[in-house]
Amino acid sequence: LIIWYFSASSDEISLIILDPGHGADDVGCSYDGINEKDINYDIALRIEKLLKESGYKVILTHDDSEYVSPYARAKLANRKGGDLYISIHQNAADNTDATGIETWYSIRNPRSLLLAEMIQDRLIAETGAEDRGTKLTNGLIVVRETKMPSVLIECGFLSNPEEESKLRSEEYQKKLCCVIAVQLAQAAN
Repeated sequence: LIIWYFSASSDEISLIILDPGHGADDVGCSYDGINEKDINYDIALRIEKLLKESGYKVILTHDDSEYVSPYARAKLANRKGGDLYISIHQNAADNTDATGIETWYSIRNPRSLLLAEMIQDRLIAETGAEDRGTKLTNGLIVVRETKMPSVLIECGFLSNPEEESKLRSEEYQKKLCCVIAVQLAQAAN
């Protein structure tokens, strides 16, 4: 695992909003007893820790104790004045051969595409996962309704047995988190 070092600029500390997708009773997709919401939350907590250790301000959209709607998550990010918004998810498909990482963005903020490309390119380079690309959406509430640069990352397919095994792995999660945290730090500076 490559260790990355980064720190917040002393001039102005950026506020990064992390959204662990789904949560509480909304488990997201579920395969072999593994719930998407649990992986999303674990990854978000790891990213939060890395960013806070490097001097960034970080807010999670929820603590998994109760369901928070996508509109409420976006409203929280806007109200808090976040500089960047990242929503963490896992994918699923009827075709169990489907694999790879994809990053969604909205045209509401022109910098969202740049953020999506930065994160997607580094995730693919560091993990060797299939590149499903950056994708434009107006249907995903959390990236459409947030005012700051925002992306939603689908880290892999829980419906693919090999990828599900990786996504449950602490080592693979650390790799994902490190890459995402570094890209957020670079975008925030």
